[in-house]
Amino acid sequence: MALAMAERMLSLRRPREWRAVVDGEERARGRYQAHIVLNGYLGPDLAFTRDPLGSGPFHLFAPRDQGLRRLPGQARAARSGRILDDPARWGMESYVVTDRLELRPDGDAPFPLNVDGATLPCRRAAPVRRVGQVRLLAALDAPGTVS
Repeated sequence: MALAMAERMLSLRRPREWRAVVDGEERARGRYQAHIVLNGYLGPDLAFTRDPLGSGPFHLFAPRDQGLRRLPGQARAARSGRILDDPARWGMESYVVTDRLELRPDGDAPFPLNVDGATLPCRRAAPVRRVGQVRLLAALDAPGTVS
C-alpha cells in the first residue's frame, strides 16, 4: 500500500479502471489503490485476515481509489489494520478466492505484479490460480493457533 501511495503521488496519470474476476465471476470493477492477495495471516503489519497462513483459500483485498487527499489516511489505516474495522469508510473491498483470480486493467499498458517479493511484468491480465496447498507451521502469535 505504501508503494501504491508513493507511485500515485509521483504520477500525473489517472488511476486505471480494474476488473477482478473471482472464481470465474466478475466481482469488482473500478479504480483501486492496490490489489493485495494473501493466503493467510502475515502478522500485525498486514493483519487483513485471521486465517492461518496456508489454510486453503486466498484473499483479495482492494482499497478503492478515494482520491489523493484520502490516500495517506487509507495507507495508515491499512498498515495498522484499522481498515478492517470500518471497511466502507476506507473503501476496502475483500473477496475470498477458492480457485482462481484474474485482475484485468482497462487498456493495454503493462503493469507490475508483485509475487512474494518478485515483480512480474504483466499485460492485459494477471491470472492467479490455486494449484495446491502446502502445510505450513503457523507463527505462535497468529490468531487461531494453539500453543
